[in-house]
Amino acid sequence: MQSGGFAPPNHKSNYVESFLVLQLKKQNRSMKIELQEKDKFIDELKRNVRLSKVREADTEIMAYMDECMRLRSMLEQAIIQNEALSSQ
Repeated sequence: MQSGGFAPPNHKSNYVESFLVLQLKKQNRSMKIELQEKDKFIDELKRNVRLSKVREADTEIMAYMDECMRLRSMLEQAIIQNEALSSQ
């Protein structure tokens, strides 16, 4: 034993440590790739939410425009009927 109570590292323990380091590096790379994929997925979801909100707003605007046209038509008909009744 060396001073301090530690046994000198042997060849087998170096091999195991090297193997563990390689495994951890491989796992780290794998997790980085997974994180990038999840970040990309989250960005796509955010874009889809924004797009959905825009489409919903467009649909609502079209509904308001249709309602305005319907009410205008009803108003014009009422004016014409009122003019016809007044001219009699």
